[in-house]
Amino acid sequence: MLARVRKFGLRSPMLRRAFATLDALALQMRPKETDSPALRLFWASLEGARNQIAARPLAFAVLFTGAKTCIADLMVQKGWEKKTEIDWRRNAVFTIFGLGYLGAFQYVLYSRWFPVWFPGRSARSTASCVVFDQTINTGMWYYPLFYMVQDAVMNGTVEVANITRGGARYCNNIQDDMMNCWKIWIPAQTINFSLVPLHLRAPYAGVVSLLWTCILSSLR
Repeated sequence: MLARVRKFGLRSPMLRRAFATLDALALQMRPKETDSPALRLFWASLEGARNQIAARPLAFAVLFTGAKTCIADLMVQKGWEKKTEIDWRRNAVFTIFGLGYLGAFQYVLYSRWFPVWFPGRSARSTASCVVFDQTINTGMWYYPLFYMVQDAVMNGTVEVANITRGGARYCNNIQDDMMNCWKIWIPAQTINFSLVPLHLRAPYAGVVSLLWTCILSSLR
């Protein structure tokens, strides 16, 4: 892990000590030959899962964020809004977004394009990633597309009017949407682009967006 710290430009002595401590803890947690077979099997399963995720990061990001977004909206509908019947059309909006935009597109954006556009993990590089993500990505790509897809699913039609109606909702809500977004995502993405391994950036954002999806689903 310390090699990754040097590779990505994390030269802070405090961060280096923190990663060294984590490495030491990880070594202590590894089961020994004298430990129970169940514990060793559990640890081997964890390492196997980690290796599979690293080998197929795009597939994992798509499936993880799709399932997460679907479940988050169901939780809001049943737990927060106390609906007697699930609104499957609304749920489809979030599931489609989880699979396509949050999973596939953001994996490519965060893990393939950002390292080329903003190489390293310096403070400047991290700030550039956060600014791009929270202005261009969120303000100009995410929200307009979200409202267009939402209009198409909720009305059961795919037509040019989806762009008009979705665009109108986007314009009406964008100021509040961005303010709500920044409260959660600026600190979360600062951590993401400075510390999280490249192949886990989209799944990490998916974990954070579990809370964000609940907020957005209840607001919209």
